[in-house]
Parts: sequence; structure tokens; C-alpha cells
Amino acid sequence: PDVMQPGLYLVKLHLSNKDPLKALAVANDLSMRFADSPTVLEVLGTAQLASGETNSAVRTYQRLAELRRAPNNYLQLAKVRMEVKDLGGARLALGEALRLNPEFLQAKQLLTVLELRDRNANEALVLAWDLQRMDPEGSEGYALEGAAYAMLGQTANAMAAYERAYKKRK
Repeated sequence: PDVMQPGLYLVKLHLSNKDPLKALAVANDLSMRFADSPTVLEVLGTAQLASGETNSAVRTYQRLAELRRAPNNYLQLAKVRMEVKDLGGARLALGEALRLNPEFLQAKQLLTVLELRDRNANEALVLAWDLQRMDPEGSEGYALEGAAYAMLGQTANAMAAYERAYKKRK
């Protein structure tokens, strides 16, 4: 019998009831039965993260990205890699997400944050300007521009960018 759907619901209910270990047990069982199911891999990765099994989650999200080469899967892989301090792996995953969809706003935002963490202010600045082009009404590109200018010691430019970001929030 098809137990996938009830099992998926059960994992989600255990997670919503703040019982990640029960969720993980069900998700592990589902992954044994449906090893190549992207849906099962997604809930397994979520349950692994909720249970603190971040290294296992990295492997799960890597497998998911290999099975279903979608920008969102690479974004999730990048986030998990950042959690385990694998910034190089996160950068590669974000690069793949942006190769699949060059206009993927969330991936570009996270890449900009990663560039700032690595103290690559000039690269972050270029990415922030691209974010502004992609989402002119959003504040994130302007705030990241401000952070890059601040890192470069350009206080007046940083203040102007933060002012633009602040006005976008209204």
C-alpha cells in the first residue's frame, strides 16, 4: 500500500508538535521505502535539521539537488552548508542555483550576504546593485549596498544606501 502521503503528513504533524525525533524516525522510514522521492528527501532534510543532524541534512539536500536540479533545492543546500560552516560549498550551491535561474532573488541575496561575510565588499556591492535592479521596490538590495559601503569605510555612501532601504520599508 502507498504509505507515502500519510507518512509525509505524520512527519509534518510531529514537526508542528515540536517532536523532531519522531518526525525523523518516520522520515527515515519513508526514505528507505522511497529513496529517490524528492518529496521524501525534502521532509527528511527538514526533519534532520529540526533534530540537529545538520551533516545528514547536507547529504540529503545534496542528493535532492542531484535528483531534481531546481534552483530552490540548491538554495536550501547552500543554507544547510552555511549552517555547518562550509562556505565554499554554499558558494558552489548558490552558483548552481543562479546558473539555473540568473534572476533568482533569494539566491542572489544569500550570495551577497556570503560575500560580505568573506569581506568581499566590492563583489557584494555589485550584487547589491543587481538586487536593486531585480527588485527596485524591495529594501534588501539597498541595505546590502549600505553594508558593503560601510565595510569599505565609505560612511556617506553607506548612510545614503541605508536611507534608501529605510524609505522602502514604509
